Order: sequence, then structure tokens, then C-alpha cells
Amino acid sequence: MSNNTKILALDLRNREVRNSIILDLNNIPGEKKCIIDLDIKDHDKKLKKYFIDKEYDKLIEKIKDLEGVISINRNSKVFEIFQDQKNFYNYYVQAIKLIDISKIKELTIEENINLQMCKNNLNTILQFNDQVQLGEFTDDINKMVNIIDDYFKNCNFTYQVNDLINKLNENSLSYIEYINKQIRSLFKENSILNLSNKLYSDICNLKNYILEKYNCGNNDKENLVRYLINHEHLNIIEDTNFNEYLKNIKTKYENLSNLEEDFKDIYKLYKLNSSKNFQQYYNNISIIVYNAKFTISNFYKEYIIRKISFKNKKYYNLNNLYKDVEIHLKNIENLKEENSILI
Repeated sequence: MSNNTKILALDLRNREVRNSIILDLNNIPGEKKCIIDLDIKDHDKKLKKYFIDKEYDKLIEKIKDLEGVISINRNSKVFEIFQDQKNFYNYYVQAIKLIDISKIKELTIEENINLQMCKNNLNTILQFNDQVQLGEFTDDINKMVNIIDDYFKNCNFTYQVNDLINKLNENSLSYIEYINKQIRSLFKENSILNLSNKLYSDICNLKNYILEKYNCGNNDKENLVRYLINHEHLNIIEDTNFNEYLKNIKTKYENLSNLEEDFKDIYKLYKLNSSKNFQQYYNNISIIVYNAKFTISNFYKEYIIRKISFKNKKYYNLNNLYKDVEIHLKNIENLKEENSILI
């Protein structure tokens, strides 16, 4: 192979070199361009065989193997069909495994919520069966939905929800609110919804009490965040510069809505500062900055974000970020007027 050989490597599973395809582009005539058409022959038959044989672990592993290859052509019919099949198999396998676990031990409240989510998603697949072309699995889906229904008729899920009501306090508030949001969105049974609604009311009362106590002079910003920020965002507390984010929290709030807006802002900054690569940085800063106020082309947008990212500067205040963006926006306008080239 010559020293000037051009190599294209495609990692089929996006994780190991041994699964890659190596092409010598010097062997391609003309302009050294090629279109790679990876035809996954009979992939659906392979998946179906694992499903019929109840080899569920092999089924999920095969889906992972195929996903990287098929997703290369996202506009293809093969990709569309594969996505539908992948969703069906994943929900079905997750459900069957939870049902099997329930025969050995009591499911946790999180596992029960996941099981209900699988049921709802399988029902959605049934509803759009003609569109997703999974008609051959109708009987399997109906059977699984019925199994899940029978399970919930005999399980102690209402007891678990009631237990959340009894365990609600300042320390458990964030987690219980997170769980209750899922319950309210997934379950339709009156017995469960009535308990969930009571829990929601108790949560609101406790949040208002915590804010009222904070406003009355107990300005413990760290605990305010710990108790009231979304459970999914609690990782901000572990950040070594958490105290810098706390400077954005006011000493008094008129209502929870204003506090929650500040929480959203500091978490956006945390996500930006935690970016591991330019693409993450680009996405995170776009969420914060680029709204109607900054109507510029994608070219200039990327130029500004690259300029800012090169500084490796951490932002703990939105205004500081906005100022830096404004500086680059003005520079762009000046360059346009001078017909200069962006560097």
C-alpha cells in the first residue's frame, strides 16, 4: 500500500476497530468519490428468528450490531422499517424481562413504571400498526399487553404510590416529584390517579413551604437547590464549582416559577461548562443563546461558538456569556462592512 493511500474506516458498531470496513480509495477511478451502500440482507428475518426462539439477549445484541450500519442511510425505507422493529423488540423484551423478575421478587416502583411505559408504547404500536408494518406481531403485542394488565391487577402498585405519600419530606421531595410526574403521565386508572393527585398536592404544598422558609431569612441556597431542583439535574450539586452557580440564586423569590427559571438557567450553564467536545458545546450554547435576538446564519453562528470555545472559559452567569456573544456579533458586522475574511 503506497504512502499516499487514502483510507476510509467505518466502525459498524461504533465501538471496536475489528468490526470496521477498510477501503483503499486509490483504487476508485475518477474523482476518488464513492457511495457506500451497505445492504443488510434479510436483517428482519434474523431478528425475527431470535424473537421466535426467545433468544432475547441475542436479539438485542443483534439490533445494536445492525443499528450503526442501517442508520448510515437514514432516509431509506430499510432504516424506517428497522426503527419500528427496534422499538417493538426493545419494549417487548424489556416487558418480558420485568414480568419474569416479578415472578421471583416484588418489582420496585421504578420497574413498575417502566413496565407500564412498555405497555403504553406497545399499545401505540398497535394503534399505528398499518403505518409501522408490524402486523405480523399483532398477536404477540396483544398477548403482552394482556399479561401486563393482569400483572397490575394483582400487584401492589397502589400501595407503593401511597408509600410515597407517607415518605414525602424535604430530602425525598426531588425524587418523589420525579417519580410522580411519570405516574401521572403513564397511568390512567382512577385508583392510581387519585393517589397521584393527592401526592401532587402535597408536593406543591411542601415546595411552597420550603420557599416561604427560605424567604423568611433562612437563605440556605445549597439546600434550596437540593430540595427543589429537578431530580434529573441534581448532578450539578456534585460540581466542584457549584458555589459559583449558587451566586445566581436570589435571596428572595415571589413564587416558585421565578425560582424554577433560575434553576433552568444555572443548569444550562452547567451543561455548557461540562461539554466534553465541540459538538456538545455547540449544542449547549445554542440552547442558551440563539433565539430570535440572534438571527444569524449557521456559518456565523458556528464561527462565534468556535471563537468562544477556544478560550476554554467557564461561564457561571448568563450575562457574561451574552456579553461575549455580543462582542463577536459586532466583530462580524464590522468585518462585513470592511469586506474582510473571517479568521
